[in-house]
Amino acid sequence: KGLIVGAIFVSLLVFYFGYRLNNLIGRPDLIVKNPETATLLTSASNIIINGTLDRTSKLTINNERVNADDSGFWEKKFSLQSGLNTIEIRAEKILGRESIIIKQVIYTPEEESPTSIKP
Repeated sequence: KGLIVGAIFVSLLVFYFGYRLNNLIGRPDLIVKNPETATLLTSASNIIINGTLDRTSKLTINNERVNADDSGFWEKKFSLQSGLNTIEIRAEKILGRESIIIKQVIYTPEEESPTSIKP
């Protein structure tokens, strides 16, 4: 009986570590929900980037750490510069495997309406 119990215990350990192995060495499950497209044209001076990530991964956006909540949701607000803005979203697992998503936002400010000149 002891041999059978030991074999079951070892089998469960192997199964558990096999299941957890993906959390250590697999690619992060990174999803960017906003913006949906790789390139976005906008006249708004700010943009909110958000998405989801598996809880065992570390997230950086343009080399700045961003924390996800308990459900894996994350969000970051950016002030845009006129022209092309490149945003690199990087998720990293414990042992270094990573997923990278690049978004490009082209910000074109609306022209201000000319003020009327009074004589």
